[in-house]
Amino acid sequence: MFNFQDKVQGWSDTPLTVKGRTVAARLGRGLKARSIDAIYSSDSGRAIETATLIREHSEKTDLSLKTVKGLREMYFGTYEGGPNPVLWNEVREKIVQRYDKDGITRSDAGIDEICQTVSLLDPEAEDWDTYTKRLLDSLQAIVDDAAKNGHKDVYIVSHGLSIRVILHVLKYDSGYLKIENTSISELIYKAGAFSAFGSINNTDLLVEEEIITE
Repeated sequence: MFNFQDKVQGWSDTPLTVKGRTVAARLGRGLKARSIDAIYSSDSGRAIETATLIREHSEKTDLSLKTVKGLREMYFGTYEGGPNPVLWNEVREKIVQRYDKDGITRSDAGIDEICQTVSLLDPEAEDWDTYTKRLLDSLQAIVDDAAKNGHKDVYIVSHGLSIRVILHVLKYDSGYLKIENTSISELIYKAGAFSAFGSINNTDLLVEEEIITE
């Protein structure tokens, strides 16, 4: 709902819109034929709602849904719940000021610099190192849990920025991506490390639309 209202939504939480519920159900139906050994989700309500719809519509209701706090979106401090344009305009101005001050050539800032700039503007916001550490620690905990239970195909529901950050930290080098809602990005873990990528930002599994109203 906050996305629809163009408000900052990190740890703040609002329910899915009808469109959001519908597209989550569409992905669930597209996953019916896929092997799923376990489902994990951020503990944010909107992620749990998404994961629950995917679980139900993929007919994998025998699987429990495990929530992981560390998969949350970035925490934006006092910007939470405020207008997105205010936050991102202030971030942009701060980055431009730094380039001008240091006398270096401006270029598109990396996702790490953008996130860190938020914490420079507001010390209450999560800094880059804290953010990336909890995301990677959460991924490792999921891998360890999967290994302990003999799971091979694991599905994780997180958030757009967090997914982009994970891809960046793991050295995905095919550009800065917009992650579509209910797209799938595949990480391959082998021999103790995330060693490769499968499809990224894949929406091919979304099946025909069916309106969800309840």
